[in-house]
Parts: sequence; structure tokens; C-alpha cells
Amino acid sequence: MKKCNKKMNLIMIRHPVTEWNINGKIQPVLGGDIAERGYIQLNNLMKRLENEEIDAVYSSDSLRCLEVAARISESHNIPLYENELFREKNNGRMEGCLKKEANAYLKSFQGNYEDAKTPNGESLNELYIRSSKGLDFITSSHYRRVALISHASYLYMLLGVQLGLSPIHSVQTFKFSNCAMSETKRKPNGIWGIEYLNNRDYLK
Repeated sequence: MKKCNKKMNLIMIRHPVTEWNINGKIQPVLGGDIAERGYIQLNNLMKRLENEEIDAVYSSDSLRCLEVAARISESHNIPLYENELFREKNNGRMEGCLKKEANAYLKSFQGNYEDAKTPNGESLNELYIRSSKGLDFITSSHYRRVALISHASYLYMLLGVQLGLSPIHSVQTFKFSNCAMSETKRKPNGIWGIEYLNNRDYLK
């Protein structure tokens, strides 16, 4: 990750719940229809963000993220930047399988779990590197407070990059619920700190 000495606040938001989430399946990288309950979450999120000062919104190019980012961009009259760097972890040929099947497949590997990957998929280490590039992309801007709409696995890695944690430690430590908000702040010395994590009071 490149060093940068300016202040920045980063609001990280996971997309609303989808039908795939409800059914416990591995989602495609770009698809995934927001469920009816997900739209209720989205409406509550928009109310929560009404009085928040946000300079720009970044988003995965997945439809389930872009729909949220577009709402925020319109309501706050701010630019939207979509980028494939912010996509969910690529699970290759395991897309459409139950999550427990994919987890069992990865745990069957001998050796370093962080390097394990599903067929044609992406490992945690590869996702970690991509997350670092995504953070560089965001911090290269002149904005002071931005929002990112992305996916659970990606956000695990992104927060891990900010705090200097390993990929496996990041997965085991954090939680990003659907449509919940987390915020970090970078000080002038380049060190990131946590403002709050997985806030979802507005969803209840």
C-alpha cells in the first residue's frame, strides 16, 4: 500500500441482503438480485445517511452494490466511481454452490489456507493484494470523507490492510452485516484507526 499523509474517513458498507444470501449460496461476482428485505435495509440506510457529509462514493461494479451507490450519489449529489477492484472474492466454479460446500472444499487443502482457492477462483492472499490496490485507488483522491459499497470478503481484507492484519486474521476478526456501516479514519501520519464497526442500529 502506498503511503499518504493526508486525513481521510472511509465509510464501508456491505450491499443489502440478496436472495443468494438468504439461500446460503456463493454469489456470482457481478449479479445477485437484492431481496425484498434488502430493499427495506436500503431504505433504512438512506435515512441513516441523510445528514452525513460524504464527498464521493466508490462501488464494486456488481449490480447489488451499484444500486446502493447510485442512490447515495443521487441523494448527496456526489460523484460515483465504480471499479472492478472492489468486487467480491472470485469463487470460480463454486459460484452457485452452498457456502458450506465451498468452505469444506477450502478446508480440505493441506498447507496455507490463505493460498487455497476454488477452481478458477481467487485466494485470500490474492484478494488481500487486490484490496490494497483498491485502498490506494481511494486514497489517491482529494476527498476527505468517502463511502465504499462492496462485499463481505472484500471488506474483511480492506480493513485488514488498513490495520496491518494478515488475511486469515482479518477473516476471523471482523463482521460486515448486509447494509451495515463501518468507518475508519486515517490520521496525518498515515495510521488508520476505527471509528465504529458494523453499525446496524438503523436496520432493526
